[in-house]
Amino acid sequence: MDAMFVGKIRSFTWGVFINAIDTIVGGDVAEIQITKDGLRVRAVDSAYTAMVDILLPKKLFAEYSVYEEGNVVINVEKVKNYIKHIDGTIEIYLSKKQLDLKTYYITRTFTPPDTEPVRIEKLPDIQFTSKICLDRIKAGEFLTALDLAVMLSRYIKLSTSNGNAIIESCSSDGKDSVKGTIEGVAEGEAMCHYPDYIYEIMEAMCDVAVAFAPKGKVMEEIVIEFADEKPVKISGKNVMFMLAPYLVEG
Repeated sequence: MDAMFVGKIRSFTWGVFINAIDTIVGGDVAEIQITKDGLRVRAVDSAYTAMVDILLPKKLFAEYSVYEEGNVVINVEKVKNYIKHIDGTIEIYLSKKQLDLKTYYITRTFTPPDTEPVRIEKLPDIQFTSKICLDRIKAGEFLTALDLAVMLSRYIKLSTSNGNAIIESCSSDGKDSVKGTIEGVAEGEAMCHYPDYIYEIMEAMCDVAVAFAPKGKVMEEIVIEFADEKPVKISGKNVMFMLAPYLVEG
């Protein structure tokens, strides 16, 4: 194999990277861009309602060697299902012809899929009116509120007011409701509805914020930006998700 890239990394970190991509592409294909700074993926879901831009930085690798910069397409679902069974350090070999994951005495080879990924040339430029900043504790509160809200409805209402972030949902008959208030984390004011898919994205974002945190730091800060009737942007260092709003009739 004429390797374009060879690296060593913890299987946990690689798995979080792959899972973040899978959260958006849902078992489809994705294109990994090999750069001197890290491995980057920009991907969009099949309905064009959500996207991810994520860089697995060089500094997270024990070894990182680029022999040729370029792009390699992988089947995300196959890689995700395999890496779930691996623990420890893995060696990664990327080429146009295949992806090899080697650990201990086992090498798993993945051949490129026949289908081509959807490519994103330019990131959307959106003006947001509200921002939510979450540390580890507040991110846990936010994720729990989302979890309980999406159990009740297929969409949630996200709003900010008086420095607080508010997550709400109600049952289809309007009789039951959930409201979570995360205090002292917000700037500005906005209100918008988003599909329950936001919970999966936020869960993946929390995993990335922990796995990508530098040594000695528990978690990178998570920033959520949105505006009335606009997509929500959920980002941290080296990663960004976006999700289109849910249009509620009436």
